[in-house]
Amino acid sequence: MFSSLALSAVIASGVGTPELDKFQKITDMITEKYIYTSRFTPPATLKLPMVLPSGTASTITRELIPKSNNWEEVKTFYRNQVLVNPTNIDDALRGVVDWLDDNHSVYLGKQQALNIKEVYGDLPCLKYTLAVTSTRASREVTYELAAEDARVGVIKIADFAGFDRTSGVQEALDTLTQQGAKAFVMDLRGNPGGLAVEMMRTAGLFQSGFLWRMRLKGSFPLPLPALGNRPYGQVPLALVIDRNVNSAAEGFSGGLQRVGRARVFGQTSAGNVEAVYPYCFQDGSMLFLASGQLAPFSGKTWEGVGVVPDEPNTTLNDAVKWAAGQLKP
Repeated sequence: MFSSLALSAVIASGVGTPELDKFQKITDMITEKYIYTSRFTPPATLKLPMVLPSGTASTITRELIPKSNNWEEVKTFYRNQVLVNPTNIDDALRGVVDWLDDNHSVYLGKQQALNIKEVYGDLPCLKYTLAVTSTRASREVTYELAAEDARVGVIKIADFAGFDRTSGVQEALDTLTQQGAKAFVMDLRGNPGGLAVEMMRTAGLFQSGFLWRMRLKGSFPLPLPALGNRPYGQVPLALVIDRNVNSAAEGFSGGLQRVGRARVFGQTSAGNVEAVYPYCFQDGSMLFLASGQLAPFSGKTWEGVGVVPDEPNTTLNDAVKWAAGQLKP
């Protein structure tokens, strides 16, 4: 462990290392790209020690950077950890990104990134591009005819994280239609979200046109369309959500609700709709950084508010009854 005096000498020398270069690159990226860095004019409430005493765990209170006004201190604190021990680079970067505390941004070391790729396949990245493959089966989409009324098909989407979600929903719709379904209920309860492109493609099974806009830091909002030719554009559609629905799942339900294409049942969603951009580094590590915010094409964002159901405090059975009621006897 460096003494405070020795550490000061290292800092003063300006000697750089690959670990310090990487740390600087990522913290610069956060400063430039993070969606919330200029959102508030915050008070200066936190004072960090330049060096933690040996054996003492950090007890930093995690808040969003804009609420602390101490981003420079946060960077200095974790940079010093890398100076003391370059092998701490992954822990230091995780600490910096965890500080954001937005439920989306995350840093993955090389092994963690490999573990993610084993589950989801290679992910498209900014800066260093990876090929997009689909290695995950559609087991995250399950479906059945409703026990209450066989004319209603119920489709459960566990997440939008895989590149095959749209094909899984398409398969479910086609199969249930062949079995006699004429209306559908999409069960999104507990869905944590995932890929914006899968949100857009799955919505395109039911609706066309621009449903969303993406607010990016330092730029005009980017309009986002539903992608597809809406083969099921005319069938009655109900969506069931709860407080654990996040991100792309909120965009999916809120976007279709906003244009009147679906009726929403259940509980107000989480209100957590930051858009996460993936960045890849040459050593195999990755940074997922909240760089945008999703909103309906017209109207206020769902961030901090959530998608409010048309039929609050209702159940899946209520959604099935409504869908069946839209059909002719």
